[in-house]
Amino acid sequence: MRWNFGLRRWLGAATVGMAVFMAAGAAQALVPPTVTHQGRLFDGQGAPVVGAVDLVFAIYDAPDAVDPIWIENHSIDFDDGFFSVQLGSLDPLDQGGVLNGSSRWLGITVGHDAEMTPRGEIASVPYALVCNDAIGDINPASVNIANFGPVIDADGNWVGPNSGLIGPAGPAGPEGPAGPAGPAGPAGADGADGAVGPVGPPGPAGPQGATGAQGAQGPIGPIGPQGATGAQGAQGPIGPAGPQGATGAQGIQGIQGIQGVPGPTSIAACPAGYTTVNLTRSTLCIRRDNTQATWAGAMDRCYNTHSGGQLCTYAQLRRSCANAGLQPADGGWLADRLADDTVIYTNSVDCNNFDGTSGTLNGATQVAMYCCLEWMKY
Repeated sequence: MRWNFGLRRWLGAATVGMAVFMAAGAAQALVPPTVTHQGRLFDGQGAPVVGAVDLVFAIYDAPDAVDPIWIENHSIDFDDGFFSVQLGSLDPLDQGGVLNGSSRWLGITVGHDAEMTPRGEIASVPYALVCNDAIGDINPASVNIANFGPVIDADGNWVGPNSGLIGPAGPAGPEGPAGPAGPAGPAGADGADGAVGPVGPPGPAGPQGATGAQGAQGPIGPIGPQGATGAQGAQGPIGPAGPQGATGAQGIQGIQGIQGVPGPTSIAACPAGYTTVNLTRSTLCIRRDNTQATWAGAMDRCYNTHSGGQLCTYAQLRRSCANAGLQPADGGWLADRLADDTVIYTNSVDCNNFDGTSGTLNGATQVAMYCCLEWMKY
């Protein structure tokens, strides 16, 4: 069953407070050991509960603590939902530090239901139960006397007047040994300056300082008087020729002379090992060297090994292929550079498309190279 609890928390606090006040004026009177708790209980439909119902009251040291530090069961007769119970009448509240001045929370369980939530925090008046501490041994944090002040501090030391606590002075004891020397005191203030002493002899000259920066140039002085005329100089070079005159009339053609001996040809022969390709405008010498090398190594080998040859360009190998000369084959270095570190090599036998590309800085090699020499015809 669901219950609705309308409680007046710790309604008996006024009664407890008066009991404490009266105990202060009656010698050895004990503080009542119970606390009155009153409230009103409704069922799940909102009707006041009538008749006997079992309630469990529990005190916790935290609002969400699992285990209570005090628990008490009561069978209560409800009158129109109202009830009143004396907590501590079955299990004393003044034992085991239940109410020791720390924060506490009260939980209530009705019948077989779960404990009601939230728990209610216990107000301060019920803590008057600790006044029982003043009946027997006292346990204060310190002791103060009205209109005087503290006489015992929090460490248990007597801090009140010594009158009546100190006996008469005894005879003087023997003189003790001298204690160790104390630390040196602070230095005194500086004294007044003494008289100025005589001037000492001059010291040796110091090293010469560095040369200073050159100063700014001064203004130009006035022009001096003109000097005497000098001797005549040597004759200057001949001036440039004047413009050419008009062409004269053509003279009569002379008799043709005897034909001379033919001179030597101006076209050199290709070195040994090269294939000669005779073109209209030039003579092309070309060879394939099947030596594996890097691109730079191929350039050096063409020049040093094959009569000063150079790596062939793509255009030279294409002219050779198109004019029945040396044909392209895979893996031969050519001279053309497409970018800073990119060159080409032959990768096909197609005369019009045999160029592959390779980087030169990664140590790539090819299995051959094409070397060329070419003389133009005039």
